[in-house]
Amino acid sequence: MQVSYTEHKVDGDTSEWANDSILACGQGRIHDLAAVCSNASLYVMVTGSELDKAGELNLFIDTTGTVTSGFRNMGWKDAGIDYMVSNGTLKKYIGTGSDSVWEEVGTIPFARTSTCAEWAVPLRLINRTLPLPLYLGFGRDYKEYAPMLSNKMAEVSCEALVVTLKAMQALGWKRAVEFEYTYDPSVNKTWVKKPDSRELNQEDIYDLNECLEHYNMTDPNVICHFLAQCMAECEKRKFFC
Repeated sequence: MQVSYTEHKVDGDTSEWANDSILACGQGRIHDLAAVCSNASLYVMVTGSELDKAGELNLFIDTTGTVTSGFRNMGWKDAGIDYMVSNGTLKKYIGTGSDSVWEEVGTIPFARTSTCAEWAVPLRLINRTLPLPLYLGFGRDYKEYAPMLSNKMAEVSCEALVVTLKAMQALGWKRAVEFEYTYDPSVNKTWVKKPDSRELNQEDIYDLNECLEHYNMTDPNVICHFLAQCMAECEKRKFFC
């Protein structure tokens, strides 16, 4: 089911999600799990009771939908957990698949009340630029879950990323493997040297998507026009900033 949440705020306000589809139901004091992927972030909301009294509210993210990577012993069907968010701390799985070994990535926006918890997970922190689904689960103190264990994790569409990639393709841009970076302290910016072949690396795609979200650009024609302007500037300077 697709969620139409567009507020892009993390404040524990359930009314912003009132008309959205629920991706999964939980057990005990965990009621519902909702999520949506924008150009730049994965937004997640959980509803329940006494969430403010929980020690750990854990969000689990499977980036592949298979057990070929990630922690395999959480209990969801055919799931390998690649990332976990413990309250507001994002962690990456670095174990062998059966051991619980996590490396801290950083903190992300997180808010909770007694009845609602919300997160915004930047896609650049979970290495996602392609419009492939993400799979989610939630756990309260490792006792109550949504979806309930033994079921499949909730699938979240990342089709918002399709628009950017199609616009880039239409304009002749393609992804690159290596780029040359130059930091300019006078303006506090890092400049990315752009080859004549109009290649962009993964970090550039993250920057573009975050810019599109910041200015709330969702119309494909507007996005294509914006990227065309970016490309024109690149042609002048041979740089992408």
